[in-house]
Amino acid sequence: MALKPHLLFNKAPEANANFKYGIRYPNNSKDKEEEEEIKEYPKKVKVFEKSIRDFKHEYSKRKEERIKDAPVPQEIISIELHFHGLFKANDFEKSYLSDFGLAPLKYFDFNTKGLFTVIDKTAFKSFWLNLRNFVKCENHNTPNYNRNLLFIENFKLHTTTDRLQRYTQPESAIYFEMIDSVLMDYDFIKPTTNSLKQYLNENNIEFIFNEEIQSFEIPKVPTELIEIIARNFDAIHSVNSFRHTITYPNKFGLNMKGYPFKILAHDNIPTIGIIDTGISSETPLSSIIINKDNTFAINGMNPLVDEADGGYGHGTSVAALAALGGKLSNGFKAEIYADAMVLSMKILGESSGNIINTDVLSLIKTVCEDPSLNIKLFTLTINYESHLESNDNISEYAYQLDKLAFDYDILIFISTANQGSELDWNNLDAKYPDHFKKSCSNLKSPSESMNNMTIGAIGDNFEDQKLTNSELPLSSADEPAVYTRKYHLDSKRMKKPNPKLIKPDVVFAGGNFSLQKWDFDNSWIVEPAGSSALKVLSANKNDIIIKQTGTSLSTPLIANLAAKILNKYPILKPQTVKALIVNSSKKVSKNKKFDSFTNSEFNCLVGHGVPDGEKCLSSDENSVTLILEDQIYINRCRNFTLQIPDYFNSVKQEKSLLKFEVTLCYNFKPIKNNQIAYCPVNINFGIFKNVPLERSHKAKDKAGRNRTIYTGITGASKSSFAFKEGWSQYQDGMDRSKMLSNVQKMNFTAKKEDIINENNCFKLAIGSHFHKILPDFVTETLPKEYSFSLVIRVSDNQKKSCLEGKLYNAIKLINDLEIIPSAIIEGDLEAEL
Repeated sequence: MALKPHLLFNKAPEANANFKYGIRYPNNSKDKEEEEEIKEYPKKVKVFEKSIRDFKHEYSKRKEERIKDAPVPQEIISIELHFHGLFKANDFEKSYLSDFGLAPLKYFDFNTKGLFTVIDKTAFKSFWLNLRNFVKCENHNTPNYNRNLLFIENFKLHTTTDRLQRYTQPESAIYFEMIDSVLMDYDFIKPTTNSLKQYLNENNIEFIFNEEIQSFEIPKVPTELIEIIARNFDAIHSVNSFRHTITYPNKFGLNMKGYPFKILAHDNIPTIGIIDTGISSETPLSSIIINKDNTFAINGMNPLVDEADGGYGHGTSVAALAALGGKLSNGFKAEIYADAMVLSMKILGESSGNIINTDVLSLIKTVCEDPSLNIKLFTLTINYESHLESNDNISEYAYQLDKLAFDYDILIFISTANQGSELDWNNLDAKYPDHFKKSCSNLKSPSESMNNMTIGAIGDNFEDQKLTNSELPLSSADEPAVYTRKYHLDSKRMKKPNPKLIKPDVVFAGGNFSLQKWDFDNSWIVEPAGSSALKVLSANKNDIIIKQTGTSLSTPLIANLAAKILNKYPILKPQTVKALIVNSSKKVSKNKKFDSFTNSEFNCLVGHGVPDGEKCLSSDENSVTLILEDQIYINRCRNFTLQIPDYFNSVKQEKSLLKFEVTLCYNFKPIKNNQIAYCPVNINFGIFKNVPLERSHKAKDKAGRNRTIYTGITGASKSSFAFKEGWSQYQDGMDRSKMLSNVQKMNFTAKKEDIINENNCFKLAIGSHFHKILPDFVTETLPKEYSFSLVIRVSDNQKKSCLEGKLYNAIKLINDLEIIPSAIIEGDLEAEL
């Protein structure tokens, strides 16, 4: 089958209009949000009385804790409000500020809880007065209190203990998260911020202050001093400790000395930034490392030395996989051509350590702002040492990486991190895969980043994993690897789950654990680096090829696939690369071992599946990939025409005639500390019948009222959609409260009847709007235009014996599409993945 280049879907939109959802349910009952106001007044009185008592007790206790002569110029009170349901910020944020003096700092537990700071103490007195009136009220039908209290289930003071909740690793780097709100001027906390700087300087504590986000990062500080700071400096609402680490369960050397190959590179191939432990220049990688000095390393380290893991290295292995893919897995050629150059961006010298996130972010910015480098792809396989707790908000680190991806249009491939010490090594094979259900199997930051790409692992190692009498793989090559990690968000806890919101994005080969027979008693033991592990390049000159396992290996392999895409199509944007990878992915089969897993739980372990390298890179006669890169303004909708060849009208097959695989990806400017609306913009797509963008008529409903009936694309009911899937990410009515995903994939098939009925023409529509819970004063701070990438793979789904090899040329001709300019001759680039 001849491979062909992908096509640009560069047609001008047929029309533009204001975006509008249609009513999905005729009676409209399911399109209305539930009222969260609770009216069990006697019970609520008791709850409020307890909250009042506890608040006063903790407030007195906090005042007693303070050091009397501490240089703190102001008292700042923060309060946690727990609501009966989702807090509707667009309806109540401003009234909570004006009526109660409370500015929101953070929403968590899917926005059913909020941390607020008192910025108007006079108005805060009104909060207490209204509480007192509520408790004493005899007739709640004629209340003498502010009814906005009714949405509060209970409340508590934000205490020192609360501030220290994330301070779990005393020997780690420290991050002070300062109070911050759109409704609050930074001048409000400036006196406390300045006094904290003074206090740290007086105690000879080294720190980095980020002016942009008003945060402190401290490499090391005594525990007793941390507690003093948390008790006295109210502008800090959270003290976080974090330690970065690489996790290799084990390694096995193949006793190879000397290098039987050299690495060559063609001109103008992309460069991948390897954010890691350095890349050894004493390996064949030296020919493709572009570093000239120590510029791209933190703390004065040498980026061309990789001393991690006892001299075996980590960044060296990652760089080799990113540049070469799986070319070292099945024998060596004397000359190996790289798919990418590499830039060593060294952030860690050993296997674990304290890293200041600001240093990492500054290093990435330095690379992005150097036009001579032109680097758009990065790998990051060094994660926090601790896993995310279930349903945690996105970390500050992931938030900052999302901002960088949006600001600089880059794509970072981030590993989920591995499980090591968390695993119960006794009878691990018997406990697989149920161990994934534990929270200790959750992702490690910053892999929850949404603008970047998160990679997990399956047990494949590119070799035939044979079963022998003495050794066998712990799991199948196409099953989730025992060490990979899952998304930390539990859809069962969400009021409105979003099946499009999953992490990792994809999984790929990372090697497999083995079961080896113990000679003395014939029992089986787990070996992380046996014959089922993956061959990688080592930094150890006396043991150059070793076998290892981990998401640190699957991640650069996907980065390598991205480099191959840009090798072939250098004009494509990073989000298009992401969309191609996701769209090509084949779902991991949910076999009987995973019967106890819901589909949602399984998807949050394997993501969209395993990418297909050939589909990423090429179309063929019977399958064509169309790529649309465009921009759209908020609250707008635009449509495009997709013509279907008329030879399908006369084929014998009636059902599932055409297969569509469609993926949309886009970057966004994240909303900090708002869990539900972290992704504040929804760009979605739909495939419609052959109808115009706008069309409507007047009609009377059953009650005799005049109604507007929409029969085009905007505002239309489900009857206008070509397929039952509808919009890729609907968010209206009851769905207003769901989290949004910036990666949306849908698969569907068209019947012969569908094609004929629409005169061989479908309409592709793209719509956009801000998250429905965001108030205007927040959306006013956000961009109004967004870039997006849409990948559509259309396949002739007839039986193989009926395929005529006409689809590619026919689609190209009738839609007047262009071949994507390629930097290489078709066939020069092998799709090895």
